[in-house]
Amino acid sequence: MKYIFYLFFLISINAKAQDIEVLLIGVSHDYSKYPTQDFSSIHHKIRKFKPDAFFGEFLSSEDERLLMDYWCKQPNINRLNKLKNNRPIKEVLLQHTIDSLKKRSNQQPNDYRVKVDLAHAYYLDQDVANGHYQFWQVYNFLRHQPNAEIEHDIEKLLSPGADTTGRSMRRLKTSEYAYIAFPMMQELGIED
Repeated sequence: MKYIFYLFFLISINAKAQDIEVLLIGVSHDYSKYPTQDFSSIHHKIRKFKPDAFFGEFLSSEDERLLMDYWCKQPNINRLNKLKNNRPIKEVLLQHTIDSLKKRSNQQPNDYRVKVDLAHAYYLDQDVANGHYQFWQVYNFLRHQPNAEIEHDIEKLLSPGADTTGRSMRRLKTSEYAYIAFPMMQELGIED
């Protein structure tokens, strides 16, 4: 009887895992130092691949909290403290606030003030990737349709000018995320 159980156990281990295809794209981090580049061939490859998700080099919000030190930990802590001072959200309410703002953003995708609020909440939750994606959507909109009220909201709530090092909002504007990942996520309807 002992051997039959063991054989059954081995058979269950050999079950086939789900096939996953991964498209890796190597990029530079700051395109502001280079002449304008054409990313259309990369965009075409991404469209053809039809991804379900994008992954970047951002830490998860849990890892962000747990890691004692890494190259831009202090600038990220500085950003967090600045954003808490701009508009605090109690930690017990943070996930509810994010969920509520995500729902509003999905219902009103052209309400960029909601996206500013959602970016702020994501940053407070130390979810830099999703905070940057929301901020980039607002920044991209403002590049095409300037709006003094929304720009004022950004300065007051997110203070991107004070965020100068590390994974900053300022550097985001000329990064691989701004030129490749975020535009494709937006086009393909991938939210977070």
